[in-house]
Amino acid sequence: VMAKDQASNIGYGLVGQLNTDNTKPTVDSVNVDPVPAKAGTVTITITFSENMKTSVSPTVEVTGLTSSYTVTQTSYSENTWTGTFELKDEDEETTATIVISEAQDLAGNVMNLDSSHTFYVDTVEPTITITDIRDYVNSLTQISGTASDSGSGVNKVEVLIIDTTDQSNLQYWTGSAWADIEPTDWPDATGTTSWTFTMPALTDAHTYTIKAKATDNAGNVGTSDECSETETFTYDISAPTFTINDGTETGPVQTDTINVEVKDNSPIVESKYAFSNDNVCNADDNYAYDFESKVDFTIADDHTDYLCVMAKDQASNIGYGLVGQLNTDNTKP
Repeated sequence: VMAKDQASNIGYGLVGQLNTDNTKPTVDSVNVDPVPAKAGTVTITITFSENMKTSVSPTVEVTGLTSSYTVTQTSYSENTWTGTFELKDEDEETTATIVISEAQDLAGNVMNLDSSHTFYVDTVEPTITITDIRDYVNSLTQISGTASDSGSGVNKVEVLIIDTTDQSNLQYWTGSAWADIEPTDWPDATGTTSWTFTMPALTDAHTYTIKAKATDNAGNVGTSDECSETETFTYDISAPTFTINDGTETGPVQTDTINVEVKDNSPIVESKYAFSNDNVCNADDNYAYDFESKVDFTIADDHTDYLCVMAKDQASNIGYGLVGQLNTDNTKP
């Protein structure tokens, strides 16, 4: 301060240092964890432009979702405020808005309402499919499928292969070996929205179940069980075999009744017989006549050639068998 008297003397004096503040605080930054947010605990950290009156808590709300949320304060120190809320699983893929108000700085200036900060919410599970596998196969080196997530996107696909042949001792493929305990982490597939998986070595006549699951970038998990996309199949690399219940007669006879039983690990889709000039039965013979396993059929024409049988199973394995040499004669002397 300064004062001047009538004699023109001037004096100066120090009152003290001022610290007045009429500027309202603002929000410098907002951090949300996790992002994208999925159902569960979400943490919001707010950094203000200056040190704040921590005895007066701001009001922090999350809007724009199916439900509205008030964020509960967990800490408040200097210019940093942290709070959490429990995000509900309401099948949402959308942007949420953070509304901040009522925070005060040390001078008591109250902030203006701030609704300029947003984050993405994804509580929808991804979907996954497995490309159809036939019930019986004789070769399977790779499987494939698709996955989709319209929200945060697909992050990874995992595959579980189970040998279910012995229901009392299920075997699980871990990615490097078979084990009797399901692995915590399923082996990873290659790719995401379009994926493939290399199959391990399979055992003949064993039955397997394949499951798959997709995880999106928010951490939501969708499984093939939920999509009715679990695949079960039997691995069969053995050709059908034959038991001759009633073979060819030494003859000569007018008719020869034949009965052949077909055996296989898979259902039989085709069984035929042929007449061959030699006793080697193979694909070179013309299998033009149908027969049924364990059902009599009759040869009545003149034959001194060989009777061959063929069967094809559902896994596409083909077996050939020799019944014997025919000696049927229906020509009158």
